[in-house]
Order: sequence, then C-alpha cells, then structure tokens
Amino acid sequence: MRWLPLVILSGVIITYLSCSEESGNPLESYDPPVIDTVGPRIISTTPDSGEILVVRSVIIEAVFSEPLDPSSINDSTIFIDDSTYGTVTYSGNRITLTLNNVPGINSLVRPRILASVKDTAGNQMKQDYGWIFRTSPEFGLQDLIGDYTGIYTAIDIDLDTNVIHRQPILWVFTDSTFAMRIDTSAVIDTTLPTCRVNG
Repeated sequence: MRWLPLVILSGVIITYLSCSEESGNPLESYDPPVIDTVGPRIISTTPDSGEILVVRSVIIEAVFSEPLDPSSINDSTIFIDDSTYGTVTYSGNRITLTLNNVPGINSLVRPRILASVKDTAGNQMKQDYGWIFRTSPEFGLQDLIGDYTGIYTAIDIDLDTNVIHRQPILWVFTDSTFAMRIDTSAVIDTTLPTCRVNG
C-alpha cells in the first residue's frame, strides 16, 4: 500500500490517502517524511554548572543535542556576565569560548548562550541558557600559562675583575607543567666594588 499526501497544513501536519493499483494490488509502502521542528538544546557544559575550584584559564564549552547552523554563531553568541567576551569557535554540535581576560581568583563566573543559536533546520533554542561556576581560591600553576622572563641568576663570577655575569631565566608554563631554561640572548654584567683590607 502506498501513502500519498492529500492535504498539507502549515507545512507540518500531513494527511495521507491510501491508494492501490487498478489490479487491486497495493502499491509499495511509503514512509511519511520527518520534519524537524524542535530547536537545539544543551546537553552538557564545561565546566559543569555549580562546579568549584575551576582553573581561571579554563576554556568554556557547551555541547548541543544536534549539529548547529554556523551562520547563527558569532563572538557575541556566548559571553560572561553580560559584558565579558572572547573568541568563540564552533565544531559540529559544540561551541567553545576562550576568554580575552581570565576571571579573578575565587570568582563566580556566569556564562550565557543566546537563544539565537539555530540547528541546521533553522530552529532556534527556546530561550537563553546560563549556568554558573566558581574559580579556584588559590593562585595555581595553571593560572601562569605563558612565558615569563626577568628573574636573574648568577652564572659566573670573575674574581680577577670582580664582575658577575648574569643571564635571565626563562620560565615556560603549560597546562600542567613548567620548564626553566637560560636565556642566552642577554647577559647582564655587574662590577663589584673593590674591597681593601687594612692591615
């Protein structure tokens, strides 16, 4: 038996009519089309809602129930506390936010995603989505991601000339480790005062 469309109402409700061949044999079966009318919903976030002790350099992420329309996503789609923005990226059903400025120590952070986000069928979210988490109360290694210079160490002391040769230490921090190396591009020489012993 074949089901043929008879009436279409608002592009959503479809009534079908049963048809058969003139011989009386039923036509091949026909499955009604599936029409997507449901907007995307968020199924998980990073950090989780209510999470504490979150590193300040965290990348915020939201995972949706279905693939999204890239044209509905921009740098204003997700933000913090109505004013803090960053770089927004999109991949499949995920949106991530890398903040321009990391939040403070032991701070409540309130990400929000606008309801203007759409799925590939053009359906929007029902409403804005927000959640909250708290950053770590202590200054941790992961808060120091980057390269730092300016800390000097004595490399060599020339006793004949009373000169200290110093070179800066370069600290390199990653997500969970740090490394130290000598910056050989700069040398600081300091001449010590000459001391005379009275005898």
